[in-house]
Amino acid sequence: PLLYYRMHDTNNRITNDLNNAEIVHGRMIAWQHQLGLLGLHASREVLLLHDKLCYYRNRIKPMDIAQTEAYLLLLTQMKRRNQSVNLLDETLLAGEISMRVYSLLIIAGLSPTKAFSLFVRYRQLMKPPAQIKVLPNKLRRWLLRMQ
Repeated sequence: PLLYYRMHDTNNRITNDLNNAEIVHGRMIAWQHQLGLLGLHASREVLLLHDKLCYYRNRIKPMDIAQTEAYLLLLTQMKRRNQSVNLLDETLLAGEISMRVYSLLIIAGLSPTKAFSLFVRYRQLMKPPAQIKVLPNKLRRWLLRMQ
C-alpha cells in the first residue's frame, strides 16, 4: 500500500492547532522583518489581523476589527515608505495592498457604515476593482451594502 491511514476516536485537532500556531508565528516574524526593512513596526494584534486577512478570513473576530484603523494606517505608511526607499516593486505592492483593503472592507464583516467611511478615507490605497481582480458579485454585494 502507498498510504496507511490511522483513524482515532478523538480528533487530532490539538496537533493541528499547534502546527498552525507555529506557522502563524513564523509568518509574523517574517512580516516584522519585512516591515523592519521599511523602517516600520506593527503590533502583534495588527499582524494577526493581517494574517487572518491573508489566510483565515473566516476566523476574523470583533476584537480583530478593533485593529482596522491601525492596519490601514500601516498599509498607508508602507506605501509611502516604499516610495522613498524603493525596496519593493510598487506595482506589486499596490496590488497586494489593494487586496488587503478589499478583504478588510468586504470580507471582515464591518458594518456598512464603517466600511464606507473607511473606504472614503483610505481609497487612495485601492486600485480600480478591475485591476485587483474583484469578483463582480462580491463588488455588487458590497455596493448594495453601502446603500
